[in-house]
Amino acid sequence: MEFDTSKKVFAAGLILSLGLLDFIIPGVILVGFILTLIGLHSLSKHYRKPELFTNMLIAVIVIAIGVVITTAVFSIVLVHNYLTILEGPNDVFITMSKFATTLLTALVAFWIFIIVGAIFLRKAYLGLYGVSGVGEFKTAGNLVLIGAVLAIVLIGYLIILVGQIFAIIGAFELKPPQQAGTPETAT
Repeated sequence: MEFDTSKKVFAAGLILSLGLLDFIIPGVILVGFILTLIGLHSLSKHYRKPELFTNMLIAVIVIAIGVVITTAVFSIVLVHNYLTILEGPNDVFITMSKFATTLLTALVAFWIFIIVGAIFLRKAYLGLYGVSGVGEFKTAGNLVLIGAVLAIVLIGYLIILVGQIFAIIGAFELKPPQQAGTPETAT
């Protein structure tokens, strides 16, 4: 795949993976992740840095596993509590407290998955910064990691969104390897 095509596929994938259209067209995030990986795989070949793709792939897999596990746990607990309440006279307070405890545990586990995914996403973005000299990737990597840590208080998701916007801007500024400046020589 040509460099410009790789760059556009990567940028389009980043845009779609924001999930802003997922409420209108379900599955757009998944398409975005796939396009991001395809574009970055090709870019990593152009820059001769396979770890760019590897780090992004690990980030996507870790976050996907976190989403699946959290959704499964939440669904199972929700159905179990609903069936328990339907069975008859139980202590609703105990049932609901068990539900809240399990839900909180699942959310904390999801938060840990987000942080681990963000660590690998940051590595991918810092790698792109290293080979291209595009400073937006350094900013994106740092914001994504800070946002992941702060995701437990919800403001982190906004910071992650801003970080991803920086990555999108950076994707459009990428230059082929022979034209790219390193961080030391970039202006």
